[in-house]
Amino acid sequence: MDIATLSIILLIVLFGLLLLGLWVGFALLAVGIVAMELATGAPTGSVLATRIWGSLNVWDLTALPMFIWMGEILFRSRLSSDLFTGLSPFTRRLPGGLLHVNILGCALFAAVSGSSAATTATVGKMSLPELKSRGYDMRMAIGTLAGSGTFGFLIPPSIILIVYGAATEQSIARLFLAGLLPGLMLAAMFAGYVMLWSLMHRDRVPAPDPAEGETVHVGDLIDAAGLRQAASGVDGVVHLAAVHGIGLRFADSIDANFRGTMHVLDAVRAEGIERLVYASSHHVHGLHPRDGFAGDEAPLAPDAVYGLGKAYGEVAATTYALRYEIRTLIVRIGNADPTVTDDRTLRMWTSAQDLAQLVSIGLDHPDVRCEVVYGVSACPRPLYRNRRAELLGYRPRDRAEDHLDPAFLTYDAMPPELGREWVGGAYAASGLPAPEGDV
Repeated sequence: MDIATLSIILLIVLFGLLLLGLWVGFALLAVGIVAMELATGAPTGSVLATRIWGSLNVWDLTALPMFIWMGEILFRSRLSSDLFTGLSPFTRRLPGGLLHVNILGCALFAAVSGSSAATTATVGKMSLPELKSRGYDMRMAIGTLAGSGTFGFLIPPSIILIVYGAATEQSIARLFLAGLLPGLMLAAMFAGYVMLWSLMHRDRVPAPDPAEGETVHVGDLIDAAGLRQAASGVDGVVHLAAVHGIGLRFADSIDANFRGTMHVLDAVRAEGIERLVYASSHHVHGLHPRDGFAGDEAPLAPDAVYGLGKAYGEVAATTYALRYEIRTLIVRIGNADPTVTDDRTLRMWTSAQDLAQLVSIGLDHPDVRCEVVYGVSACPRPLYRNRRAELLGYRPRDRAEDHLDPAFLTYDAMPPELGREWVGGAYAASGLPAPEGDV
């Protein structure tokens, strides 16, 4: 029989058996039997018996049930949960936090069981419920688990390497040594990716566990009673929460930017808190043209619903500051992106450490009464001089020109939709959405 005809027959047999639901291993065995019957004159039964016995009669394979048994012991005992508890203190301070438990746990478990399936099942059983309860992104949690589960193929003792070594008569010890370094390198690369992803998606990673002396209250700005409870016993409040966006509608901003702000202010009043830092925005000046802009002395000109909410928050914070003698610092933040992306933001960019310095002034400086300052670092041709902040001791440590984005746009290169003519940029250049929805 020619090879082409034989190949077609074998393919028909293989896919026919698979379509009937036969397991892959038995389907391949059947294909081998058919091939021997059609293409050779050897006694099929004797050959199969010899080959099967020869494959099983290998001392190296006795390690396989031992590793599988070890995986079952770990899976059904408390050792797996103890592993999670032991690794957590080493990973919670890394960018990505407890996502690294999947990676390190799989690497360690792979070194014990040798089975990728057992590694994934055991580590996943202990880590996924914990990661879900702490608010981690589940796609990332499952992804790190699925990827790290493959360490069992490389990190010794590996069942795959044992089977490969026995089948090809290679030194299993040398295969183990060859798989160790690549397995560890793979684990390090996975951990590096998780850290990079976490730094780029901070909104999808929960806050780190509180250190000694710290407590965390998770709540909602609409819950006035919960805010009162969270504010009890504190010396100062930094109000950062808000919803924002160019297309933000008034109806969608009421709870967070209006009602929520009032709940925060009333909790400060009710608990007798003496310090408040309110994070406002340059968007309260957004509709001013950049040319001839009065800077620190400019009147309010909100550019969109977000800026309108911040202007409302400033007025409300001032009311509470003057009525109840709450030392209040209103910080009109410029642009706080990691890098400076265009000519407009270059003139009012702020770094995280300079913004933190202003917050510290608001919480500690004795001369703060009810002040308005600007969250800007050292910028060329600054839109704000920030004189009041300087009088309070503010000294920016970072220069905007040192943090230019590789894709930085000059004034002439900025498209019209970025609003290069306006203080508020794209917010001012875009249309104002209907308050309740599309009309």
